[in-house]
Amino acid sequence: MVIAIIGILVGLLLPAVQAAREAARRMQCSNNLKQIGLAMHNYHDTHLRFPPGSIGTAFTSSSTDLDNKFGPLVHILPYIEQGPLYDQVDFNVSFCAPVNHKIAATRIDAYLCPSYAGEESGKDQFYQYGGSNPSFDAVISNYLAVGGYHPTGHQNFKSTTTLGDSSRYGMFFANSKTRMADVIDGTSNTMMYAEFRPTIMKDIGWSTWKVNSRWSPWVGGIYLEGSGSTRGTRYGPNQLTPYTGNQANDWTLLPFSSQHPGGVQIVMADGSVRFAAETVDILTWRAISTKGGNETVAPW
Repeated sequence: MVIAIIGILVGLLLPAVQAAREAARRMQCSNNLKQIGLAMHNYHDTHLRFPPGSIGTAFTSSSTDLDNKFGPLVHILPYIEQGPLYDQVDFNVSFCAPVNHKIAATRIDAYLCPSYAGEESGKDQFYQYGGSNPSFDAVISNYLAVGGYHPTGHQNFKSTTTLGDSSRYGMFFANSKTRMADVIDGTSNTMMYAEFRPTIMKDIGWSTWKVNSRWSPWVGGIYLEGSGSTRGTRYGPNQLTPYTGNQANDWTLLPFSSQHPGGVQIVMADGSVRFAAETVDILTWRAISTKGGNETVAPW
């Protein structure tokens, strides 16, 4: 009888313990996003603009390392107490260059959600920088920049040729130089960064989340469609996209996502952190992903 009672108590307590642990992890994740948001503002105060979503043009294979270098999270390293690591980065070449492999393999706690249960790194050649560049380990980030919205799910937010309508731009895209004054929708109504878990790729039916360089190491900018430092908002938070049988295209369409029950955490352009529920209206979700769409956003 005593053993049975103990078993019942343990069964009752275990969910409460798990909930408490998740609450603590969610709080740490919120602190991570708050730290990223504050670092972005400090960068803006120094450079009078936010860092670019990527240096160089996207989808360009380059043997001279002139394109597609580093993403925003590299530029804010000095503002998250990672100045010594920043000083080691060679910005004259791609993040894929051997001289920067050690940087790419460095784990940054502030860039990883403590609730994320998947692999934290992968090994790849990032074939747009193939040739003499060997495969190397690169640690992911669970926080990606908001690129905006395109109805096809296209992630290459770099030009009007691609987007067709600049009102769909988010705060970050290739060679972006977004200023606070450019956020005409209002900083409290515009997303800056949001959570992303690459293992959602497995949930839609694939055996791995790694897709021929189309994944998102924290050092990387925009270097292939649907990969790198930015993500769009065709689909809502944690929404499982359709399995199409085309792994690269499926990766492109992946939404912002997390392992927090019920939604994802985001940081707005004013630095505030919010929780976006999976039930958020999709039109609202898309509206807050753009900085100049002039949309009317209802309370959410």
